[in-house]
Amino acid sequence: MKRLSGNYLFIAIAAIFGIILAHLSYHPLVGLSILLYFVYLHSRGPKIVVIAASVCIVFFTIYFELYDEYNSTKLTGSETNLTFKIATAPDLNGRTLSTVAKIGNERVNLRYTIQTKNEKNELTSLKVGMICRFEGQLLLPNKARNFNSFDYKKYLYYKKIHWIFSPTSLSLQNCTQQAPTPYERLLLIREQGINYIEKHFPKDTIGIAQALIYGERGYIDDEVITSYQSLGLVHLLAISGLHVGLLTGAIFYIVIRMGFTRESVTHTLLCLLPIYTIVAGAAPSVIRAALMLMILLSCIRWKKIYPIDSIGIACFFMVLINPYLVFEVGFQLSFIVSLGLILSSKTIILRASNPLIQTLTVTVIAQLFSFPIIIFYFYEVSLLSIPYNLLFVPVYSVIILPLSILSLLLHILYEPIGHSFMFLLKMILNILNKFALYGAEVNLLSLTVGKPHIFFLVGYFILIITIFKMWERSNRKLIVVSIILIVTLSVVDLNEKLLNPYGKITYIDIGQGDSILIELPFNKGTYLIDTGPKTLHFETEEWKKKRRTFDTGKDILLPYLKSVGIRKIDKLIITHGDLDHIGNAELLIQEIPVEELIFGAGPIEKEFEQQLVKKAYEMGIPISEVATGDFWKSGDYTFYVLAPYGDEQTSNDRSIVIYSEMGGLKWLFTGDLGKVGENKLIATFRSLPVDVLKVGHHGSNSSTSEEFLEHIKPKISIISAGVNNRYNHPNIDVLNRLLEKESIILRTDQHGAIQYKFRGRSGTFRWVLPYNKTILKPN
Repeated sequence: MKRLSGNYLFIAIAAIFGIILAHLSYHPLVGLSILLYFVYLHSRGPKIVVIAASVCIVFFTIYFELYDEYNSTKLTGSETNLTFKIATAPDLNGRTLSTVAKIGNERVNLRYTIQTKNEKNELTSLKVGMICRFEGQLLLPNKARNFNSFDYKKYLYYKKIHWIFSPTSLSLQNCTQQAPTPYERLLLIREQGINYIEKHFPKDTIGIAQALIYGERGYIDDEVITSYQSLGLVHLLAISGLHVGLLTGAIFYIVIRMGFTRESVTHTLLCLLPIYTIVAGAAPSVIRAALMLMILLSCIRWKKIYPIDSIGIACFFMVLINPYLVFEVGFQLSFIVSLGLILSSKTIILRASNPLIQTLTVTVIAQLFSFPIIIFYFYEVSLLSIPYNLLFVPVYSVIILPLSILSLLLHILYEPIGHSFMFLLKMILNILNKFALYGAEVNLLSLTVGKPHIFFLVGYFILIITIFKMWERSNRKLIVVSIILIVTLSVVDLNEKLLNPYGKITYIDIGQGDSILIELPFNKGTYLIDTGPKTLHFETEEWKKKRRTFDTGKDILLPYLKSVGIRKIDKLIITHGDLDHIGNAELLIQEIPVEELIFGAGPIEKEFEQQLVKKAYEMGIPISEVATGDFWKSGDYTFYVLAPYGDEQTSNDRSIVIYSEMGGLKWLFTGDLGKVGENKLIATFRSLPVDVLKVGHHGSNSSTSEEFLEHIKPKISIISAGVNNRYNHPNIDVLNRLLEKESIILRTDQHGAIQYKFRGRSGTFRWVLPYNKTILKPN
């Protein structure tokens, strides 16, 4: 073991390589990375590390294959009457109850829609460890429906969950309380603590106090957590190594001052840390911090161990127990940032001349090491991140965390004193949260990068590590060279669209509505046709209100646009004023700069149209009105406006209709054009050949007439419609008419997002569902 001292990290990295190699089906790029890794190991010696790393890669490659193979379900999906054990604290969120239940050794997600307020009150007594029997239906989790979007099915798969159980009813009469296991007792303590904070703390402090003490972020206000994410502060709302270290250090100091020996305190902490890990939610960052501290404490008495070894050993055992952790963003950020800080602690951080410079150094190191991961998962960074971290990290560490813990403990012991601390906590958090919300609103200082290509990601990590190596050696020339290289790489990454010869037309799966993104090659134009439906939030009883409601604009449209690096929209085209087309437009223009807003000729009558026009005027966005005969050109691409004419009687027939040729195909975008409008097009344009038709009005029978199809003869027809929508779109008669014309039908409700990627006069279609990303090459 001595010969490996200081080298355990390399063994852990080898384990991660083995898992990734198996996960990516032996991708040659991973193989090349492993080869370069061994060249590096061989150059630095000793040989035992090379041998150990080799054995580790082989072992973890085989281990992951077997681990993944056995991650399967024994349920068929036809089971309706199930007996299960409540495995996690039930979450009552509005009308939804959700928890994880165990059926034998298999875990399922249980989701139930609560019917009445009395039933909700009754279900608060549902606890971890209860054995219940209910009738219901097993459902498959939803897959990702858009490119780069959150994949709920994969998320559950990594937690070894394959089904969602939806009970027809839920009554505690069908449940019996069993004697809880030690693990379940800790979960019950955690649940009681979370509920205690919810019941007794001021509303503005509940979410953050729960997050800092118990690792529960579900109660934090949506606007607050969004602002923290955009400013790179969200790590403060998770229990991290800093929190665990501060608590452990405080306990160690207090107990030593009380007269206990170091040995007894060490033994006590070694027993308490695993307990605290479970009570704090057992997130990857908590497990990593607790494991590192336990390793360091264990070695205090009989053997010195380097901090770099502790992180290596902790990483090794975590991926040995659960290899899927490698793919969790929390695990990646926790280890990469911790590793960067440990590597820099003696050679860089301790060189700082005063505490302020030291804090700045730590912040810069943490931000740089986390940068590639942040842009890969969240697609944007804020230039305010470093100054905000400089302020918020010390305040959270020295004031907010201790105040949260003291408020809880003192309120339990003596309520009046606890209330005083809570009031102070509320005042400070209100100031901090307002400051965070203000910073998040400064869009000019937020930079949308988009999801980087793997080569850019690898390049960022190599250059960041090089910068710190040169910083350690005080090699100013190579530091400057490395900084110039990373800035150059960032500029190329940010302007990749200017060099990209490919264009894309993406039918975003926005639900029951339309939203089509057109990206021309070499960034010659970015056009968005409609923005999809606005999620309406109606007034409801207090017990029915969710902590956070789904929003198509915030949860689908904006994340997708940011993931593909959209920082500016040249033309936002609102085909007509119906809510399923214009719904997210106001949100969009506040989040992403829009150069021109386009409406069709005719009266602006609908409420949402009028609101959008007013907002655009306030923001200084130019507004244009188009009608048949108008067109615009960008490079080799011309977009012709075929309708409206200006005298239409209905909103649908006033839809802007656009015709263009891209990637060797002729495209027709029709909005919600009805049969009256289609007949006008037939009469006006005697020849209108179409390769790809955006089927009007989501496949409603009021559009896509026999005469219109005979006139345009589309080879491919794309229908944008929501899954199981209440209008039953697309209509069966429309589908039959398209099939009779031998038109290939693509539907967002069946295929998810649909995309045509082209270069010059050729291209290919791909879509999200099914997961084989079927490719269609049109003739």
